[in-house]
Amino acid sequence: SSIASDVYTIGLKDNEEVTYYDLLEETLLKSAGDAALYLALSVSDSEDEFNKLVNDKAKEIGLENTVFKDSIGLEKEGQYSSAYDIS
Repeated sequence: SSIASDVYTIGLKDNEEVTYYDLLEETLLKSAGDAALYLALSVSDSEDEFNKLVNDKAKEIGLENTVFKDSIGLEKEGQYSSAYDIS
């Protein structure tokens, strides 16, 4: 999956070794799109598969008005959540 040019990244290269902690830190504190994507791909074979996993989990925990379309979490057509689900 490609990352839009206006998304902050830390410039990860294919096969670069980095810890999960570093990826989480970059994702949570700096909103690094490439770190979020690498985390998603560490638990699934593709971003589409990751999206299915998180959407299934969202339904399982009762989020009825939430749909994820990418691992980065920025605005994307068809991706949404309700104030109720977020709370």
